[in-house]
Amino acid sequence: MANVNKFICIGTLTRDIEIRVTPKGTPIGQFALAINRKWKDADGGEKEEVSFLDFEVWGKSAEVLAKYVAKGQQVYIEARAKQDTWEDKESGKKRSKIKFVVENFQFLGGKKKDDEGGGSDRGVPAPRKAAPSQDYLDEDVPF
Repeated sequence: MANVNKFICIGTLTRDIEIRVTPKGTPIGQFALAINRKWKDADGGEKEEVSFLDFEVWGKSAEVLAKYVAKGQQVYIEARAKQDTWEDKESGKKRSKIKFVVENFQFLGGKKKDDEGGGSDRGVPAPRKAAPSQDYLDEDVPF
């Protein structure tokens, strides 16, 4: 039986990427994207829907994304869906959440607003594959 787990989007960062480090020293970046959908209803009026999705990125890719993109900038992402499950400490109930693990990304637009250089794209790395998170499954995530 064949399976496909692939998500492709262009979205706008809702906050700067937050970097944490596993006990073994592997960086993990967490961020959210706002993804807009616009359409016309039956009466011809424009409608808009915004979805806010959570992402994580591992390894050197986390550091590169955090260095070159900031809140409000757009980025192209290829990811896979992952379901996290845990037990709520207060209620003891099982909880779950779907998030997306970045496998590939590409910068869109210019540099971060706080970078020097007049907004030139020079120095921005080429598109790259994100480090596969399977390599880090033996690590305990500190959050």
